[in-house]
Amino acid sequence: LKTLFTSPAGKIVAISVIIGLLVFLLVRLLLNRTSDKKVNAIPTDVYLWQNEDDIPEETDMERHLREALESGNYKIAVRILYLIVIRQLHENNFIKWKKDKTNRDYLNEMRQRDDYRNFREVTHIYEVVWYGDYDISTAEFEKIQSLFSAYKNRINGNAEKI
Repeated sequence: LKTLFTSPAGKIVAISVIIGLLVFLLVRLLLNRTSDKKVNAIPTDVYLWQNEDDIPEETDMERHLREALESGNYKIAVRILYLIVIRQLHENNFIKWKKDKTNRDYLNEMRQRDDYRNFREVTHIYEVVWYGDYDISTAEFEKIQSLFSAYKNRINGNAEKI
């Protein structure tokens, strides 16, 4: 064992392991710092249903939407608007909501429907806002909300065509 650490190859291995551990610890520390900031930036009760599988009742969604708007958290508001659309599509039997489905899965389910382009548009907007590091202004949110509202009305008014 003593010759392992005194040989040139052993020294290189030992130094590599130490550097690897230091890099690992540094990355881990940095990831914890950024994830703590994200958690603190999102209201706790909204963060708990970060996944589509935790969609709350409609009245809860409306309350969360109101709270997000009051606090100016448009990123959360866009997420709630998208979840409302997903719920309506499911309730109208246009998609089958499941815990492990992705937005792409829902897009594939909607592909043969007349309103596929509009659903693709609201999905794209949601993904840019939610998954991207993109802050939206009040004016931008109002445009987004208008698009989502129009699509929601389409779902409710033209259920047989969508």
